Amino acid sequence: MQGIFLRKYGAETKVDFDLYETDGSDLKVNAVHASGDTKIMKDEGAEANTVNSFADEGQGYSITLTTTEMQAARIKVYVVDQSSPKAWLDTTVMIETYGHASAQHSFDIEKAAKILTNKAVQNKTTGVIQYYDDDGQTVILTHTPDDAESVITRTPS
Repeated sequence: MQGIFLRKYGAETKVDFDLYETDGSDLKVNAVHASGDTKIMKDEGAEANTVNSFADEGQGYSITLTTTEMQAARIKVYVVDQSSPKAWLDTTVMIETYGHASAQHSFDIEKAAKILTNKAVQNKTTGVIQYYDDDGQTVILTHTPDDAESVITRTPS
């Protein structure tokens, strides 16, 4: 069983997955995608064929989801062989998104990493702390303490 993938909301992404022989004993290493073999469901909505076919990566497979396909909080990809008899066991790929108000997790992991690793400057008079992007010039977050220094207001850029 595969876990849940965490990917950025609205960003094209590639996810890897495994297929198994129909008896479940071994990895399926020679599956060929046919129309309708991969469907996507976004936020428990209607299912639709994926834009891209899955790709054979040797021992496993991958599928690239488009920016539009990645605009959902929860995404489920079904990989179901449409032929009879089936060439592989059906599987699913679960994705949760981050970094957008409509994502499953609105918190932006990439921005958080920049805040932890990039330049931060505190104004000693006002206490305001500005966190900068990779370029060292663009402010991506400002922390502003109140006069009593008991509250800090965060202002993401």
